[in-house]
Amino acid sequence: MKRVLLSILIAGTALAAGAAAAAPQEYRLTILGLDSNVTGVNNLGQAVGTSLVNGQNVATVWTNGVASYLPSIGGGASYATDINNLGVVSGAALGADGKYHAVTWNGGVATVLNGTNASVANAINDSGVVVGSATINGSSYAQQWSGGTATTLAGRSANDINNSGAVVSDNLLIKGATQTDLAAQYTYWDTHNGANWPYPTTVYAINDQGAAAGTVVADHNGFSSVAVIWGQNGIVSARLSYDLPYHQFNDINNGGQAVGYSVYDAPIPFNEATLWNGSALVNINSLLSTADRYNVHLSTGNAINDSGVIVGQTALFNTDPEMPWMVHYAGYILTPVPEPETYAMLAVGLLLVGAAVRRRQKAAV
Repeated sequence: MKRVLLSILIAGTALAAGAAAAAPQEYRLTILGLDSNVTGVNNLGQAVGTSLVNGQNVATVWTNGVASYLPSIGGGASYATDINNLGVVSGAALGADGKYHAVTWNGGVATVLNGTNASVANAINDSGVVVGSATINGSSYAQQWSGGTATTLAGRSANDINNSGAVVSDNLLIKGATQTDLAAQYTYWDTHNGANWPYPTTVYAINDQGAAAGTVVADHNGFSSVAVIWGQNGIVSARLSYDLPYHQFNDINNGGQAVGYSVYDAPIPFNEATLWNGSALVNINSLLSTADRYNVHLSTGNAINDSGVIVGQTALFNTDPEMPWMVHYAGYILTPVPEPETYAMLAVGLLLVGAAVRRRQKAAV
C-alpha cells in the first residue's frame, strides 16, 4: 500500500508540473478605490500610484489591496510612480512653493530630491538610485539622484533604470558613458531637409537583462505609432502595429513580458490594455472572467512584475439603468491564479511527502 501511495505521489507531482505547463493562465482581478491609478508594482506585489482623496491626488501604496496614503511635503497633493523590491517609493509631491518636487518615500518618510526646481522621480532601482526630470530655466533635463547627489543626463526625461544602472531617457539607452540612440533604426526621408530623419521615439522601461520597451511614431505626421521592444544590444526584437492607430509599451519584466495599451478608433477612440507574452500581443481584457468583463474595461497596463502581476487603470461600467452613461475609473491589480510559485510549492510538497513515506518504509524493514 505504501509503495502504491509513493507511486501516486510521484505521479501527482508529474501531473502538477504538466498542468503548470499546459493549463491556460487565469487571473484574479482586484479593483482598487474609485478615481485611482496604479503605476508601479514590485516583486512582493506591493503596488503604487495615486488616489483621489478629498478632491486631490495623493500618493498611495497598496499592500494586499489595502491602501496606505503617503505624507505630503507641504502642498498636499502628490503621486507615486514606482516602488523597488525594498519598498522604497519614487514620485513627486507638491511643495509649499506651488511646484511639484521629486520625492522618495521610505517607511512612510518623505525625502525631497530637488527642493528648488519643479521635478519628478520616475523610477527607482533596488540600490535606491532614482531617475526622472527637472525643469531648469524653463527647459526639462533628465536627472539621476544617488546618495544625495544629482546628475544631469542626456535627454529631457529619464524614464527608467535597471539594477545594473542602465537608464532609458527619451530615445536613448544610457550605460555609463555609452549612449545608444534607439530611434536610429526608424527613419523616413524628410523632403524639407533632404535627409533621412528618425521617427519620434520614447523608451519607457528597461529590464535587468537590458531589454527596453516603448513606442515609435510610425509616420512623421504623428497619426500612428507602434509598440517596440529593443533587445540587449539595442536592436529591435519585436515591433507591433496590427493596423491600429496607436500602440505603446509602458513596462517590461525580466521574463520579457511587456504591458501597455492600444488605441482603437471605431466608432469612438478607446484604449485596450495589452500584454506582450513573448510571442503575441494579447488584449488583457480577454484574460478576465466573463463576470469581470461585464463590469470593467481595462484601459491601460502600466507595470508588470517578474511574477506576471499586472497593474494599471480600468473603466468601471455603471450597472444602474437610470444612468448607463456614467463611467468611473479605478486602479486595478491583475494576479495570475494560481500564482507561478503555487505549482512549484505543490510539486515540492508532494516530493517531501513522498520522501517521508520512503523513510518510513526503510524504518519498517
